[in-house]
Formats: sequence, structure tokens, C-alpha cells
Amino acid sequence: YMLYPNPATDLLFIQDAGQEIYAEDVHVFNMYGQEVFVNKFLIHNGVQIDVSDLNPGTYSILVDYGPNKLAKCFIKH
Repeated sequence: YMLYPNPATDLLFIQDAGQEIYAEDVHVFNMYGQEVFVNKFLIHNGVQIDVSDLNPGTYSILVDYGPNKLAKCFIKH
């Protein structure tokens, strides 16, 4: 999947990059491994996550779809 913009300030967009990711759990973790966000989305059409309330720093995002998991990092300004 594609994750943009990176770094993010208010909104973070997740776009399917051919994996055919449908209704799946999206988790966001801070640099201490604490989960700061979780929700279920239809990523196939792209989604946006409001990250404006997150403190500036580095975060990891985990997309859990069925038996598969995809992880990426992003920076919040």
C-alpha cells in the first residue's frame, strides 16, 4: 500500500497499491510501541486518517488483512 504524505501534519492517506486490501484493521503505534489508533477501513478505495491529534514524532502503521500484515513508518510534524 501507499502511505502519503510523509511527513504528515493533519491527514494521512492510505491507498491500495494492487494488494486488493478490503475491510481491514489499521493500527498506528508510537515509537514506544503503544497503540494510539485502531479502526477498520475499506482500503481498496483509499482512506484518510486524521493524525492532527498525534504528537510530533515517528509512528508505525500496521495494516492487518486476513493472514497478511503490512507495516510502514511515517513522521508526524
